[in-house]
Amino acid sequence: MKNARTAIFVAVLAAAAAVPAAAEELRGTGRTESGGLTALPARPVPSLASGVPGGLEAASPVAGAQAGRVALGQPQCTICLGGASSVSWAGSSGSFHVDSVTNYRSSGFSGPLDLKMVVTATQPVWGQTINSFNLSASVSLNALQASKMYTSVNSGTIAFYGNAIPAGQYFVLLFMRENVSGTYYYVDWVQMNSKVSCDGVTGCSTVNTSTCTEDANTMCLLGGRYRVTGRWKNQYAGGAQA
Repeated sequence: MKNARTAIFVAVLAAAAAVPAAAEELRGTGRTESGGLTALPARPVPSLASGVPGGLEAASPVAGAQAGRVALGQPQCTICLGGASSVSWAGSSGSFHVDSVTNYRSSGFSGPLDLKMVVTATQPVWGQTINSFNLSASVSLNALQASKMYTSVNSGTIAFYGNAIPAGQYFVLLFMRENVSGTYYYVDWVQMNSKVSCDGVTGCSTVNTSTCTEDANTMCLLGGRYRVTGRWKNQYAGGAQA
């Protein structure tokens, strides 16, 4: 019986390997700089239970904010994602990465943190509740001391739940939450550079919404859906333009 089970298991593995799932990869950028603290008017509302594959969650921001992000990010974060971030998956497994997690608060420790990939049907706005579906399992981080940071945070191989997400197009966020007295609130997110389309059965795949690339003279908005450039003319230097 044991040998028969082994043979069946090997056969299943061989069949799975014969039809590999298409890999998907998305990238995003978070930028941080120091700043003072301000108060958020948002009312903390407890999120629903986490850890449910593909489950809908309504997450709210933690109270307190920092003017610590440039215009392309959230200026209100006090614990912030920084640098480059990316996510890749194939079928029911994948991984994500972010360059840094920094606690900009002036003293003490944060609550326990967690990171995960989520999808949301509407453009996220800081201070408002974000209704999302879990794209991935969560990765836990220990409480982080003020003025300290985690660098090169990698999830390793974790479960992905794309086949449990209802059909539709979604924004993709690397989502960070803090446990405050037993309740999770979001503290920062990074929006990936493309949306995904989920079919409600087999999973989610990348939607190429834009080829916008940021540089010294170009800003990409809403996940690359809009490209903004500036042009000026110097009236005091013969009309020189740039």
